[in-house]
Amino acid sequence: PILRTNGRWLLMADVGGNRLKIETRASTPIEMKLDNYITSASIAGNGNFAVVTGSSSGYASEVMVYNRKKEIIYGWCDKELSIFDAALSPDGKSMAVVGIQAESGAMKSFLKIFDFDKMDPVSLYEGTDVMLLSVGYFPNGTVAAVGDRELWVMNKKGTIQSKHNYEDRQLAGYVLGDSSISVALRDYGGSQSGTVMTVNPSGDLAYTMPFKGAFRSLASYNSGILLLTSDHLYRADTAGTR
Repeated sequence: PILRTNGRWLLMADVGGNRLKIETRASTPIEMKLDNYITSASIAGNGNFAVVTGSSSGYASEVMVYNRKKEIIYGWCDKELSIFDAALSPDGKSMAVVGIQAESGAMKSFLKIFDFDKMDPVSLYEGTDVMLLSVGYFPNGTVAAVGDRELWVMNKKGTIQSKHNYEDRQLAGYVLGDSSISVALRDYGGSQSGTVMTVNPSGDLAYTMPFKGAFRSLASYNSGILLLTSDHLYRADTAGTR
């Protein structure tokens, strides 16, 4: 199962299955059983939600956006892209998806951004030798995508196009906050130390911060982060100062 939250909404979905429900403190307003298996899901602050699924109609994957009445307000079926994740914009008018497809024997990742009043993607970004795993929005509408080898920060207009390579380090964890996105990285074959890389919504590198001990968890805290390892609990502000 996966759990997604936004404001008063809590979404739970059965990845690999077809059940989904949305809860608040007061009730369970939505329970659904979908036709195809669920890959990922996302919920917006207004209660609209997106569900990424496989396809039974000859497509590689599908993503459908529903309102609180379980009505489809936007849908996209992709012939080639295996979509791994989707995110809804803060204004509820756009959506970003990430996934991979094969091209000339190589793996290529794509980030697609959609406006709900247009049929096709309004922005398309691609990269080779990287697998984009997760996508999310900053409050200003800029998109962050986390991959196994790179961290991307892009916007719909194309004025921000930033890619940060992990430099032969392994992704251990990540967290998206209101003012930055951070990834915890460790050396391949090592587990007792690593580095946190934090990037601003502008796409600029904010800081890198070394840590000691085996990685446990990474969380957003006010405008900074909390990092838990087997040895320490680190707290860093927007400049990486501990």
